[in-house]
Amino acid sequence: MAIESSNDYLIKFGRNLARLRKQGGFTQRDLEDFGVSRAYYGKVEMGRHAITLDKLFLLSKAFGITVDEFFLDEHDIPL
Repeated sequence: MAIESSNDYLIKFGRNLARLRKQGGFTQRDLEDFGVSRAYYGKVEMGRHAITLDKLFLLSKAFGITVDEFFLDEHDIPL
C-alpha cells in the first residue's frame, strides 16, 4: 500500500471542507463573520494550506458539526 503525501491529505481535506461548507449553505465570504478570512479559507479548500485547530473549532461551530466530521467523507468513511 502506497503512503499518501501530506499534500494528498490536504487536498482531500480541502475538498471535504468545501463540501461541508456548501452543505451548510455558506460562501467563503460568509465565514469571515466567524473570524476566518476568505483568503485563508480559500487556500485551505485548495489544499495549499493546513488549517489550524483554532480555525477548525470555529468552523465546527459555524457549520453546526463536530470536529471529527471534517475528517469523514460523504459516506462517513475516514479521509
